[in-house]
Amino acid sequence: MRNEFIDALVQNYGFERKNLGNMPSVDFVYPNFTADGNTESFRFSTDLRTELQARANIVYTELDGKELIWTPRYETLFEVAEIAPRLGIREQLTEAINSVYYEPFLFVGVGEKAGQKDIRAYVVKPIVDFNMAWFELTDKEQKKTIGLLEKMAQNKPYKTLMQRLFGGKR
Repeated sequence: MRNEFIDALVQNYGFERKNLGNMPSVDFVYPNFTADGNTESFRFSTDLRTELQARANIVYTELDGKELIWTPRYETLFEVAEIAPRLGIREQLTEAINSVYYEPFLFVGVGEKAGQKDIRAYVVKPIVDFNMAWFELTDKEQKKTIGLLEKMAQNKPYKTLMQRLFGGKR
C-alpha cells in the first residue's frame, strides 16, 4: 500500500527513504526534557554516556515496523528549529556556535497503530567522532513537527508520473 504522505515528502521535499538496516547508528539518545541540544556533557561524563547509550532501544522500538525517511534540508530544519528551539538547531545551522556536532537532520518513522497513523520524529546530530546523538521531541514538539510535515505533504501532494506529465489533481 502506498503511503502518499511519505511519497509527497520524498517527491517534493528532498526526504530520502531508509530502513532499520541502513539507518544511522543510534549511539546516544537524549530524553525529551534535555534543555540544551548542543550540550557536550556526554564527552566529560562516563556515567552520562552509558545512560544515553542505554536509551538506544527506545529509538529502535519506536521505529520498528515503520517506514523511515530522513532529510538534512535546511528549510525543513529551520521550521523544526522554531518548534523546538531548545535543541539549538538554528544556532548550529547558522554557525552561531562552534559545536562537536555536524549538521543535524530530521528522521521520521511512519506507521500505523490501532488503525491510526503513528508518526515519530527525531532530530539527529552526527558527532565529529562518527557517533550519532538522537534527540527525542516533547509531545508538543512531536505534534507540531508532525503537523508541519502533514501540511507540507498537503501543500504539495504526491503525483504519479501520469499526473506530472499530463496534469491533473488528486
